[in-house]
Amino acid sequence: MNISLGIALASEGDVSENLIRNADTAMFVAKTNGKNQRVIYTPDMHSLVTDRAEFKKALNSALSEDEFRINYQPIIDIRSGKVQGAEALVRWEHPERGFISPLEFLPSAEESGLIVEIDRWVVMEACLQLA
Repeated sequence: MNISLGIALASEGDVSENLIRNADTAMFVAKTNGKNQRVIYTPDMHSLVTDRAEFKKALNSALSEDEFRINYQPIIDIRSGKVQGAEALVRWEHPERGFISPLEFLPSAEESGLIVEIDRWVVMEACLQLA
């Protein structure tokens, strides 16, 4: 059994809502770090979670804002040296951050379920470009 535990330590004057939010933030960090961990909340975690939420929000709007691009990587037969096909690779061109690595955005897309919509867009866009 894997257990992730987020811990928030109370100080005098803390309200329960803040403690619950902080413990939830620490639990999120524990899960992000590989699960089966306990993490004690620190104030710097709040900005980490806020940044991640903003990133996911931007990723959600990337499709409707036409921010994805396709790059093609040739598939070459090693014996003949001839191009046998191409692989369509999705790239995110963020309006402020520039190109964001798929290593950075695909895990978030998978986690949120947006990966299905992105895959669908890649297939449709590649077919349109091919036509």
